Amino acid sequence: MTGPLVYVRLLGDRREIEAITKTWEREVIDRGERMKRWASFLVRMMDRGVRSLVYVNNHYAGHAPATVRRLKALFLEAAGVTPPA
Repeated sequence: MTGPLVYVRLLGDRREIEAITKTWEREVIDRGERMKRWASFLVRMMDRGVRSLVYVNNHYAGHAPATVRRLKALFLEAAGVTPPA
């Protein structure tokens, strides 16, 4: 890495997901293992003091807001942080 910023884009495959759904109300593809790897990577970047921006669209897993919540939970877990109840 050579810069002060990491920019991650979780975009997915439009054709793949649109063959499964045409509505974007829930995740329809389990990207859990990939997201765990991204969460670990983002924690490593945080530990190095590198700011990270993550962009997620609906085509990644089916519902971007749910994917963001899931990635946040995985990130906190990887960072060893217990989320508030």
